[in-house]
Amino acid sequence: MTADLSVRGPFEARLAAASWAGATLRGGEPRSQIGLRARGPAVSRLAVRLEAPSLPAVNRVRETPLGDLFGLGPDEFLLVGALSSRATSLRTLEEALGREDGAAVDLSSARQVLELSGESARDVLASCCPLDLHASVFAPGHCAQTVLAKAPILITLRSGNGPFELYVRPSLAAYVVSWLVDGMEGVRAEAV
Repeated sequence: MTADLSVRGPFEARLAAASWAGATLRGGEPRSQIGLRARGPAVSRLAVRLEAPSLPAVNRVRETPLGDLFGLGPDEFLLVGALSSRATSLRTLEEALGREDGAAVDLSSARQVLELSGESARDVLASCCPLDLHASVFAPGHCAQTVLAKAPILITLRSGNGPFELYVRPSLAAYVVSWLVDGMEGVRAEAV
């Protein structure tokens, strides 16, 4: 069962009020999220199955036919794709990994997706996230596990225009949204 991954309830009005031309926060579409561990021969089998020349380095994202593959650690990856293809992708990845060299686990309900876009998105994130998000350091195709106001998140930027995608535990989503909205309001006040 997949959790409700949209931003609703008491935050709708606050999100609308805080959003402006410089920064917009919204709930992202629910996505399939499959956690992967691969070692030894499974690494090359997984790359072949994903039709990729290699698996991504740590903190990088590689596009594959099954979705975007995030490099989270030396042997840890996250495949993010269409929710409708979750079962097929999981089965395909389990076959590629085998029983001894890795694991594939459905984590689709473990993280909610938020999208922060706009020309001031980096400034908003800088108000509550210690990660260096300057364009020369955190470019399209990058990802990182970090914290946003003490809440663990996974953050990525697919293209130069954004949006930043934030993957956050559902139990912490209201907390993260509150911090981001405060950051949006602060950056907006500075811009005026």
